Amino acid sequence: MLKLLIFTFCLFVSSSFAKSIEVNRLTLVGEGVMSVVFWKVYKAQLYSKNLPFKVDNYPQMLKITYLREIEKSDLLEATNDQWQHIGTSDILRKKWIKSLEHIFPAVQPQDAITLYIDDKKVSHFYLSSANKPLNLIGQVRDPLFGPQFIGIWLSKHTSRPALRRQLLGEK
Repeated sequence: MLKLLIFTFCLFVSSSFAKSIEVNRLTLVGEGVMSVVFWKVYKAQLYSKNLPFKVDNYPQMLKITYLREIEKSDLLEATNDQWQHIGTSDILRKKWIKSLEHIFPAVQPQDAITLYIDDKKVSHFYLSSANKPLNLIGQVRDPLFGPQFIGIWLSKHTSRPALRRQLLGEK
């Protein structure tokens, strides 16, 4: 019975998420592929409520579709490293990595983690794959989190400036 209730809740959440995107009419701002040497790691897509894109205008959505298998610990380590690179404080990084330990899964090729930051700056993480529907995997209610997480890609201090330009539609 509990499994049925959880399944029904997940379907409701997935349906609600899809409707909220339709209501807000999020528009693709830009997309690009992150590669290391000659290995493609993931495809990133940035969506926003309005164009031209403004960093402080919500809701926003970042979808990362993985092209390689990546362990959960590697996702967490890369997130922490990138936050450090863009200047996120040690205190916030430690706090948020603890939150992400309960959210991030290991990913397989074609799995997608989608971050939806709503108009109140609540961050909603969803997981989908070729054989699984969109599923809420966690939330972070701290309004500072979403802008800092998406800042990994959009900050002027990002380690991937070419990908930043692509996401912002500047190519």
